[in-house]
Amino acid sequence: MSNVRLAFFSGIILVAGCGTGTKTPVKPTTDGGAGAADMAGGGTCNAPKTQCGADCVDTNTSTDNCGACGTACKVGEACTNGKCGAMGGTAETGEPCTKATDCAGTKAICITKDTQGVMWPGGYCTSQCNPTKNDPQDDSNAMCPGIATCRGAGTSGGCELLCDKGSCRTGYSCFQTCNPTSLSMCNPTKAGSCGANKTCARLGADDVGSCQAACDPLKQGCPMDANMNDQGCFASADTGEGLCFAPVTPGGVPTKDGDGCKYLNGCSAGSACYMAMCRAYCGGMMMKACTNGKKCVDLNANVKVAKIGVCGG
Repeated sequence: MSNVRLAFFSGIILVAGCGTGTKTPVKPTTDGGAGAADMAGGGTCNAPKTQCGADCVDTNTSTDNCGACGTACKVGEACTNGKCGAMGGTAETGEPCTKATDCAGTKAICITKDTQGVMWPGGYCTSQCNPTKNDPQDDSNAMCPGIATCRGAGTSGGCELLCDKGSCRTGYSCFQTCNPTSLSMCNPTKAGSCGANKTCARLGADDVGSCQAACDPLKQGCPMDANMNDQGCFASADTGEGLCFAPVTPGGVPTKDGDGCKYLNGCSAGSACYMAMCRAYCGGMMMKACTNGKKCVDLNANVKVAKIGVCGG
């Protein structure tokens, strides 16, 4: 597995299509119209509304001023996130649905069963978006109805609901975005949940995971991945069991003891990301000693030195 930052996962939903608009004179509207209350001091409009002629309108939703003053949608179209498209419903990204017209957004669809045969309990609203427009701070995408991000390739993708631990509705779990719980292969908090010679790699904020080949962080020895990338053996933060993954280091440059890191596999093979610094593994059954002058300490509150530790004390 190449360039994987552990504990993150995203599905891909592909949708396509977009409406077009025509220029017409600006006129008062009922879907993004104005009033004195919309005006800020000095006669300007309060965000997110824009002054079009004498009125304050929301160009994200106004069918007469969609995306810009004077751009009108065709009869029967809706204005969503400043773009004209087929009239949709009101259900936001990730909310239940039975048909596409239940869902808001550009070229919305209702997923009940995907192309891999996975069932999406109660239906799942998604719509077209551009992944390059995701906010670099919180990954949200303004094209997506609700608190959602865009997953896809290039400039074509589908909206998925952002989440935290326990925030997804029944039948769904947080894999960075809400996806069907059935996609999880194992429980990363339970050692041995994948059976012999396998380890459960955490895929999100909830206890969801994928079974990977097991390894020993103290011995390393992982093979190259399918793309011929070198892999390191990293200890799971949940159980201490080893997982083979390609290191994701800044600029691909090998890390040294004490270098900064963000991800479990953000250090070179043989080191853990401990308190945001790369530290060598130690401890285990044979109580491997440290060579950097540090004390061997627990990997974290869940994983003690007897299982696997780090030279960070």
